[in-house]
Amino acid sequence: MNDAPHEHDEVGHRILEELAPATRLHQWHADTFRKYLGDHVLEIGSGVGNISRQLLNVPHLTLSDTEPEYLEHLQKEFGHSCDVLQIDMDIPEHTASIQSTFDSVIMLNVLEHIRDDEAALHTLHNVLKPGGSICILMPQYPSLMSNLDRKLSHHRRYTKPELREKLTRAGFAIEMMRNLNAPGLIGWYIVNTLMGKENFGSGKLKLFNTLTPAFRAIESVLPLPGLSIAAVGRKPS
Repeated sequence: MNDAPHEHDEVGHRILEELAPATRLHQWHADTFRKYLGDHVLEIGSGVGNISRQLLNVPHLTLSDTEPEYLEHLQKEFGHSCDVLQIDMDIPEHTASIQSTFDSVIMLNVLEHIRDDEAALHTLHNVLKPGGSICILMPQYPSLMSNLDRKLSHHRRYTKPELREKLTRAGFAIEMMRNLNAPGLIGWYIVNTLMGKENFGSGKLKLFNTLTPAFRAIESVLPLPGLSIAAVGRKPS
């Protein structure tokens, strides 16, 4: 590994730090999947722990990442109560010892970073117990692709038919698939896709975090488009 970090690592770390105070957004994401999790949960791509902090009530939580810097951070903050593993979806050895181990895998805003996403879905199918769930969130609408997506090494933004097909081919039955975060869709289109900005801005995120309970309430009753797709796939029992 080079001593100098790649640009996408630097950008990714900056974005994760920018998002850290948006605790209501992270709670919204985690709550979307909470009823599907079970007792033994593996989080893929835990980063600096923004979602992990929302999952600490899970009886047995395992966190993971590929980057040594993130793994060190996770171990320091969560190692007293959670297992922390290095898992690179491109390295089969990283999951060889955890086959059929987890009730669920949760992977939020990670699948778009993986070049061979179908192989990753097959790998995660194997680490689940029979009847286990994969809980995933990923960016929607290829037309929203932006410079920030590219700098974050997003290989794609998804459509629902594409995601449904890939999950099905990996052996999952679709249990839930829905849009999430309609206001974020508008903001991303204006700020990132049209204007070409490469950050979120602390002021905008603070306002978004304040308004998140209202956004959640609206989206619970109205079928709106969303910046993201939330999906759950079930491994056959």
